[in-house]
Amino acid sequence: MTPASKPVEIYNPYPPFIPCPGENGYSLSVDSGNTTLELTFDSEQVDGDDSKVKFIFEHVVMVDIVSFPGVSTISVQYDKTMLGSLVEFTDSSYTDAWHRHFNNMFTFKHFNILLLNQNKKIDIICEDVKITRTGI
Repeated sequence: MTPASKPVEIYNPYPPFIPCPGENGYSLSVDSGNTTLELTFDSEQVDGDDSKVKFIFEHVVMVDIVSFPGVSTISVQYDKTMLGSLVEFTDSSYTDAWHRHFNNMFTFKHFNILLLNQNKKIDIICEDVKITRTGI
């Protein structure tokens, strides 16, 4: 059994005008228990401005970043049709463990995204995520 399975696609951040998926850059910041992941895409078709997607993960208890492909610290079951998308693993022993740690007071979700151009895999355990897009 894989500790995280049953992925559900939440959001595909890649703009439709990019012929091959790939972000131009990313930044990750932490503020008051929230973690923000911002992806930047070149967007010459939008008056020279970059297109950005911002994910604000709320009440984060765990962030794991590793090279992809590479040695993974979190075992997940991928759906190859969702590579590059933000996915939620609806069956995750990691969320179950955090839920038990806090005596069932909070409900957590396990999110994962593969940054295809940056070759990074990011897993985040948190309560929820908000998504905004600018520049397109």
